[in-house]
Amino acid sequence: MIPILHGQVREVFGFVNNQFAGHAPASVRMLQQRLGIPSVDPSAIGDQPSLF
Repeated sequence: MIPILHGQVREVFGFVNNQFAGHAPASVRMLQQRLGIPSVDPSAIGDQPSLF
């Protein structure tokens, strides 16, 4: 087990795909909430064009 390095870790990178919950952006928002990081609600961004 790795001890927590208080004040020594500056960046952490993570990768999320659709297999966890079926929607990677929602999985990222859930992770942000659990880590106490503010997330942007997609409806606050405004209208987004459809890809199809």
